[in-house]
Amino acid sequence: MYDHLRKENEKAYEPSIVAIGPYHHGKAHLQEMELHKLRYLRRFLSRRNETSVNRYVMAIRELEDRARKCYAEETSILGLGVDSDQFVEMMLLDGFFIIELFRTYTMFIMLRENQQIFQSVQSVEELRDENYHIFQAFQIVQLLLAENDHIFKSDQILVAIRRDLILLENQLPFFILNRLFDMTNSDSNLGIIQIALDFQKHLTQQNKLQAPSGISIDNIKHLLDLLHNCWCSKLPETNRNVIMREKWEFINSATELQEAGVQFKKAEGSNLFDIKFISGTLEIPLLSITDYTESFFTNLVAFELCPSYLKPKYVCDYIVFMDRLINSSKDVRLLNHSGIIESWVGDDAEVYSMLHKLFNITVTDPGFGYSEVFINVNNHCKQRRNVWMANLKRNYFNSPWALISFLAATILLLLTVTQTIFSILSFGKGSF
Repeated sequence: MYDHLRKENEKAYEPSIVAIGPYHHGKAHLQEMELHKLRYLRRFLSRRNETSVNRYVMAIRELEDRARKCYAEETSILGLGVDSDQFVEMMLLDGFFIIELFRTYTMFIMLRENQQIFQSVQSVEELRDENYHIFQAFQIVQLLLAENDHIFKSDQILVAIRRDLILLENQLPFFILNRLFDMTNSDSNLGIIQIALDFQKHLTQQNKLQAPSGISIDNIKHLLDLLHNCWCSKLPETNRNVIMREKWEFINSATELQEAGVQFKKAEGSNLFDIKFISGTLEIPLLSITDYTESFFTNLVAFELCPSYLKPKYVCDYIVFMDRLINSSKDVRLLNHSGIIESWVGDDAEVYSMLHKLFNITVTDPGFGYSEVFINVNNHCKQRRNVWMANLKRNYFNSPWALISFLAATILLLLTVTQTIFSILSFGKGSF
């Protein structure tokens, strides 16, 4: 990762509770979770009636060279000469921890969604015969309760783990996860992609994370890449070359645009980046700001700025768009009232500060994705009629009483004009 990105907001890249992969391995404040990794491995082996990890070690060793190439050799412990056994052990423990975490969460959800089936049976044996999937979920949850599992007892810990698993420098190669999952999966209805997305479905409160159709596991680098794919795969790549055809300029802030006649509306689409300008209205999907929105966006931006990333920079473009739209807390307030922004973590000033901090690490791509939106917005604002109509609405139609006053004044004016005309006509008739 580039040093200047880290200097802007180092905490956004640092795990708070669990280290995955080599970059943060061995840090003192993350050691407690290493014990949980061992416990999850033992629980997994016990559930499968296995006593050895040899076959899994052999499988990971086959992938060791490929996995090492996913990390920068000069960084962290890899540069200090980690031997083969240490590296394979790290991949194995981290991989099993993530898979068991995802599976266990899926089992919890399965039990919750099938409570009627669970409550209708008279015994565990009957449950096993009636619905084996629910029986498996029941077994796993019972083990958790017996072990007094600290991770699933605390929502706070789960939230922290979710946040740590999306950090760019806290990733495991997805092919490692997939190999371990395939070796241990006994349920053809479950896939590694879906259980990963199920675990992270609270990432955004307005969007359900779904794997894009046709996605290939072989093309997924890591969990953060998977989430990036889910957000960006359905967006069209049109308009990205508009800069080559027509000069464009940045738009003004939300409050300035409102004064120029632009209206704001929450878009009903499911994709955060699908922003449109239609008939004088900017339609923008809801941005729900939670405890780890900043960290998520920061790491997505860092991912898009990696030299190996060659696709459109959707997240960077979105941050640039929002930064141009929001120049003060007043702009945040306007978008909040329009249903476009909701914050669960701070006031308008804090939201503005967070978005501005994100903008400091982004770059404007030559094929900026919102260039055509900017062109259309600016053309709208240049038309004097739109500005005049906006002033009219703001000054005379901003409340029922203002509208009534305007109508009364208009009627009075019409009556006065009518009376004047009649007076002139009467005077003219009398003169002849």
